[in-house]
Amino acid sequence: MTPDIDAARAEAAKVFEVCGTLPGYCAMMHREGAEGPGDLAVVGTEDRVAAQIHGIIASGATEFVGALFTGDDFAAHPQAARGTGRLSPTAELSPFLDG
Repeated sequence: MTPDIDAARAEAAKVFEVCGTLPGYCAMMHREGAEGPGDLAVVGTEDRVAAQIHGIIASGATEFVGALFTGDDFAAHPQAARGTGRLSPTAELSPFLDG
């Protein structure tokens, strides 16, 4: 979580660069209208991250796998380490746990 969304997307683009070279990921990014992995990153403030994850669930996703990636300012944003308190694995994510 970070208030600097552009920097976080740029960092995600670097960290997950290899995904942009894999045919399966490229096809998925094309379907989603994403130019690269950075466009698909769930980043932003705690409110924004929670809203993005809820959006993924509401879209009918049957699986969600998130990977924490950090930049140089990770220590300045300790909320990223604890995650967002707005998402309870037994409530909002229950569709993923029931199947």
